[in-house]
Amino acid sequence: MTEQGINNYFDEWQNIGIIYEYGHYFDLFKNSDFMITDSASFLLEYYPTQKPVIRLMSKTYTYNNALTEMVAGNYYQVHNIDELKNTLKIVIEDKQDPVKKQRLKYINLFQPFLYGF
Repeated sequence: MTEQGINNYFDEWQNIGIIYEYGHYFDLFKNSDFMITDSASFLLEYYPTQKPVIRLMSKTYTYNNALTEMVAGNYYQVHNIDELKNTLKIVIEDKQDPVKKQRLKYINLFQPFLYGF
């Protein structure tokens, strides 16, 4: 990418959300209501919040380890725009979290990381 392309990329992200470049993001997680992501990078780190994640899934994605795959299975996985709209309605608009009980079954795996949550 050119420098202008990089700047445009970050400007677009800034227009639709938050770009956080400061390293310690646990307070952002703690103060959030949910996360929408297309990446597995934060799935394990977000788990101690006990809050929902809406995961945008590609057709070709494969998990790189069993723990990440287990955690992801306790979040909402959407594969298309209709699933995303339905999930947003349930989780955001209706403030329901049907998989929370399932997610909490595994929270003890994250006890060492629960500081501050």
